[in-house]
Amino acid sequence: MRDYTKKRQLKIVLSVFIVILFILLVLLSFELFRVLTKDNVVNETSTDTMDSDATLNFIEIPETIKVPKEKPGFLPKSFAYVLSDYDMSTASKLRRFDVVVLDPYNADEDFMIEVKSSGSLVLANLDIGKAQNGRNYWSKLDKNILIKPDQDVDGEFFVDINDESWHNAIINYEIPYIFALGDSSEDTSSYHGYDGLVIDNIDIINDYPEMKTGVYKLIKAISQKYPGLLIVVNRGFDILPLVYPFADGILYEDMCYYYNEGAGRYQSKDSLKEKKVLINTVRKKQIPVFVLDHISTNPPNEGSALQCHDMATTYNVQGFNFLWNANSIDYELYLWDFLEIK
Repeated sequence: MRDYTKKRQLKIVLSVFIVILFILLVLLSFELFRVLTKDNVVNETSTDTMDSDATLNFIEIPETIKVPKEKPGFLPKSFAYVLSDYDMSTASKLRRFDVVVLDPYNADEDFMIEVKSSGSLVLANLDIGKAQNGRNYWSKLDKNILIKPDQDVDGEFFVDINDESWHNAIINYEIPYIFALGDSSEDTSSYHGYDGLVIDNIDIINDYPEMKTGVYKLIKAISQKYPGLLIVVNRGFDILPLVYPFADGILYEDMCYYYNEGAGRYQSKDSLKEKKVLINTVRKKQIPVFVLDHISTNPPNEGSALQCHDMATTYNVQGFNFLWNANSIDYELYLWDFLEIK
């Protein structure tokens, strides 16, 4: 009987050992796959990036860049978020908005001067969740921080935001370059450059929750390095309760209507959970909320646009400052008839 019991105990121990060994092998295989995949990202992009670097026409970052020393007053009543069609006709229309968000690599200084001539504040879109091979930092970037390519956008790669080299690329290369693009003049008596940043792709933490620490540290570091800049964070509801002290505004993209990539159509959205986080945040800090929905503009879906506008601005009767606008997934400028602008 004792021999049977010992044999049974031995079998149990061996079974547990085999299960543990199997789990360790699975974890080891997963880590090996992750490393190999990461290496493949670097190997697959190295040739292309070398070629693209040779054709880029970057301006040299001045030793002393012109940035706002103090934050301007920030009580906007309208905003526009436009990433395309940067001609003077668009610039003259954007002058009618209190706040305008632009892609700094596509807007030249003449465009900036025209937009700001009516007193509009202009913010530069800054992506901290992905690296792009057309950006100024690319040739200096440690490619080991690339996680995987974005299958939907050529030349863009998800990055390890926890890595200090990425923080260095953003704070010491990308932001100075953006502000040199906005105002490269040596005249210190005037300024026609960017007033702040919209920090984009914070939602990378939805897929990589372990990067919350890196997102928090990077946003905090930007606010400390450039205290005169307005900082608006785009979504990132899982980390919003931590980063809101550094924010002067919140961009709520896709609150009511969005473009469903899989279905290939625009549709309404249920965002009750996100709204709860948002309202709890702006109760703690009274900052503007820029609601940007994506709705068909060709043909324009006026009914859904007006419904979303009314839904967003309903919160203002509670003492908040919600501003609404919408464009298509192409982020073009569309002037809705019912919007109150300058």
